[in-house]
Amino acid sequence: MKKIQAWILTALLFVAVPAGAQKRNAAVKGKAAAAMRNNGNGGRLLFNTLLPATAKVMVIDSVVVGKNDFLRHIPLNEEAGKLSVKRKIGNNVLAQYETELGDRRFYAVGDSTSSALYMQTKVGGEWSQQSSLADISDEDYHYQNFPFLCADGVTLFFSATGPNTIGGRDIFMTSYDSDKDEWLQPQNYGLPFNSTANDYLLAIDDLDTLGWLVTDRHQHADSVCIYTFVPTQVRKNFTADNLSATQLEHFAQIHSIADTWTFGDRNAALRRRDAMMARATTTTTQNRTAFVLNDNTVITDEKQLNSPLARNLFRQWVELCSMIDNTRKSLDEKRNLYARGQRELKQNILEKENSLRQQLTDLHNVAKKIRMAEMKNKQ
Repeated sequence: MKKIQAWILTALLFVAVPAGAQKRNAAVKGKAAAAMRNNGNGGRLLFNTLLPATAKVMVIDSVVVGKNDFLRHIPLNEEAGKLSVKRKIGNNVLAQYETELGDRRFYAVGDSTSSALYMQTKVGGEWSQQSSLADISDEDYHYQNFPFLCADGVTLFFSATGPNTIGGRDIFMTSYDSDKDEWLQPQNYGLPFNSTANDYLLAIDDLDTLGWLVTDRHQHADSVCIYTFVPTQVRKNFTADNLSATQLEHFAQIHSIADTWTFGDRNAALRRRDAMMARATTTTTQNRTAFVLNDNTVITDEKQLNSPLARNLFRQWVELCSMIDNTRKSLDEKRNLYARGQRELKQNILEKENSLRQQLTDLHNVAKKIRMAEMKNKQ
């Protein structure tokens, strides 16, 4: 009963939680039902409790891929970090997330019977001893896997099974409390991100305002669906829409992504996605510095900007991008030399890492100033 009360409280909190494919065939229905049975009546009760707080999310696209190698199909840009396979166990994988700076990584350690999350930090080109995220109980969160750290550096998504799931594997969110040096109790991220099937990974790219949800709902046993969605600054729900329970479940279970396209500007989101993928596939500095001004405009030349201040800031932004590229190359070279025995480079590497952090902070600040200057010019 205590767990049920805790989850009711969680559902109420979801209203203010920041956020960040289709027809079900008979075989999939059976699998989903089995997943629900695995968690008993608690899963059904949790689903009903979370249903009123279902997040209003626009899913712009989806793709079905093989379950065993879906990580390589997540088109994260380098500013959002890197997802990879840490270890393979038969047909299953233990995943790893590494930050943009390459100075922190979170990953799953375990085998076919259990797994838990660990992390490491890099100092002077060397990784620290791994430490477990001991605050995340492996008794309440089984088979922890697929970690993803948000751009704020404190919000961590992961998936797990256990008593606090709707059924199968669910997405959970936790935050790091720097004052207490601990991870807060993970919260079920709710609907439509979780389901009676298995929900593996949630990743968010703040730069392009895009997110990805990996799930095997509505899929065959060897496949998963990767939904591309638009995260929101503040979690929105359907309270004002006066939907029936059946209509709400339709959105909670993502029965049709097309039905969500009225929740925002899908075409603008698709353009952001295409621009992001273009940046990822090009190697030229000119194309790498394409600047996303808003949902409808990508700046590649200062002449596209109307504000004189914005044009000047854009030149600074391009210079910073070039500086960051050079710093990264230099840092990689020094790390390689350090690994080969040149230990005297440790202090220099630390200084380079600090410089890179500052350059990235400056880049984000200049980007905000460009958008503000151009916005004021149009008023």
